[in-house]
Amino acid sequence: MSQELISRNDDLKKLRDEGYEIEIRSTYLLVRNVPYVNSQKEVKRGILISALQLAGDKTVRPSDHVALFSGDHPCNQNGAEISQIKHSSSNQSLTPDLVARHSFSNKPPEG
Repeated sequence: MSQELISRNDDLKKLRDEGYEIEIRSTYLLVRNVPYVNSQKEVKRGILISALQLAGDKTVRPSDHVALFSGDHPCNQNGAEISQIKHSSSNQSLTPDLVARHSFSNKPPEG
């Protein structure tokens, strides 16, 4: 990831400084090695994907609140999918070598 882009954007710098593995691919921000529990109650690692919108070289708020995920659907400690975040599940090819399997939505209340 461009160190210049990180240095110009406090949100990206904060993610990196807090130890998240971040990468920009095409028009997406990828957070790699995100731990989650699968339906077999195993800890796995996935990729959380968000649209990366820029105004010049500054990040701007994404136009929606939906995030994508590459990995199995995250589950609770009992192996049941976390339904509160589920938006949809289908393979979505984002780049030739990046496929999102799920989308999540948990829009915070306004106000």
